Amino acid sequence: MIETTLPNGRKTDRLVFGCAGIGGSLDYAASRKLLMAAWEAGFRHFDTAPSYGMGMSEAYLGRFLKEVGATDATITTKVGIAKPAAVSGSKRLVMSVVRPILNQVPAIRRKLGDRMRQGAARGQFAPEFIERSLDESLKALNVEQIDIYLMHELTREDLTDELERVIERAKASGKIGSAGIGSRRQKFAALEGATPDIYEFFQTSWDWDNPSLPRPAHGMANCHGALRAIGWLEAQLNAAGDRQPEIAAKLDVDIGNPQTKADILLSMALADSGNGLVIAQSSRPARIADIRLDQRVADPNRMGGIANDLFRRK
Repeated sequence: MIETTLPNGRKTDRLVFGCAGIGGSLDYAASRKLLMAAWEAGFRHFDTAPSYGMGMSEAYLGRFLKEVGATDATITTKVGIAKPAAVSGSKRLVMSVVRPILNQVPAIRRKLGDRMRQGAARGQFAPEFIERSLDESLKALNVEQIDIYLMHELTREDLTDELERVIERAKASGKIGSAGIGSRRQKFAALEGATPDIYEFFQTSWDWDNPSLPRPAHGMANCHGALRAIGWLEAQLNAAGDRQPEIAAKLDVDIGNPQTKADILLSMALADSGNGLVIAQSSRPARIADIRLDQRVADPNRMGGIANDLFRRK
């Protein structure tokens, strides 16, 4: 376990299982296999949202955590992108047929995901919407408190005193442990210097060419998407040519082992995020255990720091 302490005092693992693939084309039985693989691999923090899995991710995660009696699990969920309308059985059937094809073509899968996200109602930061969404999330997740509650795709125009008061009330009532902003990197540039201290987390994508993550003045930087950089890392290793044995020795890994690439990328992301969280996910139960890192690999002062020096542009 790569431990950190959240602002609400709960200890959790810095390596997080992302639940965007829970629900959707997967029924509960298939989703449960993924969640059980994550639980047995040692994941104890889960990142979800009302909009994930065609609106089913939170409920499936909550049902699973209740079944396994997961009192030590911690959770991130979000508000700002509306939960989609109920999914019909026929649409779920179509998605279950299409999903294996999309899994073989990641670029098409990402484009389809982007289109679905763009089509979802967003910018939902009115007090009544937040309060209703928060209560729905608490009920779906079977918890009394959400450890990290992120404003999903918040913009500078959304930063109002009214929104701040809603978050303060939610924290005072114990419904959320901490608040933050989850958005794309380019949006954080517009938020720089404008966010009050009530936002204790910034969460965005990891960039293999840029170690600088947006970070609140008094809080943690979280990131996701490190495993999407496998192609970039392979290109770096191929370009190294005869230096590969030297790189392997410095990192103390077997470069020929396919799992090593995931280890390197996650270690780099962990080093970049300081004491923040790094989200990883897989749609294949057999691969989820491979995402877990041993303490030697996860130490950001060892593999992650060394890999950053070796592969990052100076």
